[in-house]
Amino acid sequence: MQSRDLNLKETHDQHKKRATRFSDDKPTTSEYDIASMKLFVLILDQIFQIEDWGPGVAGLLQPLPFPEEALRNRDFIRSMYPLIERITHDPRDVVVQTLLHLRDGKDGWLQIYSLNSTLCEDDGRLFLSMVTELSRPGVQSGKRKKFLSMLLSSQLQAIITLAVRGSEIMIQLLSEFLELDIVSDKQSQLQIFSAMRCTASGRKVYEELCSRREVNEQMTGPTEFRMSPNSTFHDLEVLLGSGSWGNLERLDLSFMQATQAIVPTISKLRNLKHLDLRFTDFNDEGLKNLCDSNLNLETLNLCETQVTDDGIQHLGVMTKLKYLNLNSTGITAQVFTNLKESLSPDVHYDVTYTDAW
Repeated sequence: MQSRDLNLKETHDQHKKRATRFSDDKPTTSEYDIASMKLFVLILDQIFQIEDWGPGVAGLLQPLPFPEEALRNRDFIRSMYPLIERITHDPRDVVVQTLLHLRDGKDGWLQIYSLNSTLCEDDGRLFLSMVTELSRPGVQSGKRKKFLSMLLSSQLQAIITLAVRGSEIMIQLLSEFLELDIVSDKQSQLQIFSAMRCTASGRKVYEELCSRREVNEQMTGPTEFRMSPNSTFHDLEVLLGSGSWGNLERLDLSFMQATQAIVPTISKLRNLKHLDLRFTDFNDEGLKNLCDSNLNLETLNLCETQVTDDGIQHLGVMTKLKYLNLNSTGITAQVFTNLKESLSPDVHYDVTYTDAW
């Protein structure tokens, strides 16, 4: 069945046009219409629970295919809640992505159930879950900064409220807004500063942010550095948490005990261009986070790491890459073909000892 067959908004609009032929009154959504749509939603909820059909149902709902009157109706929004909650907690990235509208500037389910909405009845619980899942590694796939900018422009007050209530992820979002320098409005900056200092955890994150910015903005340090093979993540965190590292362009972490935990630390190195992770335990989750970071890497060495197609497919967002080493990783021929189509034809690859070799 094609998506247009299930577009209740289109059907409802056609009904309204017919109604205006016989009445001068402005047509509205009747209780009967709402009841019909609630039944439709109940059926979709059952279909969504069939695993293979889940992405299709979520995709149908992404453009909010309901009349505006229904989307302002508390009873209808309440009936949608269980289905949207299922979509929110679905483990598939493609399903969670449907919580946002396809078109920029258009409201999606995230806005409908926002704490900012007058229809919100759960103190922002579903909104918090939505933001948490949409922030999951790989869901934004290189569009994280754009996603954060959208949250900043339309959901700042909801985020501040939940941060003041102690939500760790909302506190981290406020910190990330500041760290990425996307808060241009002075009043918004002051609101964020004040909100972060309202709780003990917020004050701690704020102090860490100030410390990192001081370290990473000093441009008198080395341009390259190699960690000892026996180094740990704690060693790296301590090292990059002090001194002057704003100049660092090349970081070699090969053979050290590096996992996905290193990404938040190295993603603060704004001038980093060359990263070597050979023979580490770096995995797909770490690679997704790396792709979501604001780094403009030119070379990336993932030889003998734990990455597979699940993480490698997101590398297409690294448009500055000139050299990519995937030697002895879990990449397959199909994903390698797709990756080459996404990146510049000038990129040099090493896929020795893989299915793509």
